[in-house]
Amino acid sequence: MNLRDNMNQLFKTFANEHDENFHNTKATLIQLERETTLREEKLVMNECMTALIELQQQFRRTLQAENKIHQKISAKNALGTLSYSEYRIILHILDELNNQDETIIVASQMADKIGITRSVAVNALKKLQSGKVFETKSKGAKGTLIKLINPAIYKEVEHLKIIHPWKI
Repeated sequence: MNLRDNMNQLFKTFANEHDENFHNTKATLIQLERETTLREEKLVMNECMTALIELQQQFRRTLQAENKIHQKISAKNALGTLSYSEYRIILHILDELNNQDETIIVASQMADKIGITRSVAVNALKKLQSGKVFETKSKGAKGTLIKLINPAIYKEVEHLKIIHPWKI
């Protein structure tokens, strides 16, 4: 194998940008380095390995940062659509979640506890479901399973409590 073939193989392996292929890429690079016989080829290969691995790590960090920003904006927009009554029910739902991933609530019981109608509670859940904050699944008479898919909602609620303390 010459340097050109090694580099082609390297780029084919690296072309897939998914994190699960990172270790495969690294293993391929190490194997290519072992197969390369000339000193100059090894130096070029090492430089390429270092640059490509750093690029992939930077890409992963960028994706994570973009995901956090997207979650924050999504949570902020979803909370911005809520009325006062809907906001109150969401606060109680978040208290019920208690930093867990999912919980089962009975909308009518929660609405009675807060003093609002069941339809307001259902509308609040639908708004946050369409805002990609919650996933909901009806369990019939047992209630509604609520799964949190955007944990940034907690920080946005705390921020909203500071800005608008009258909403609590």
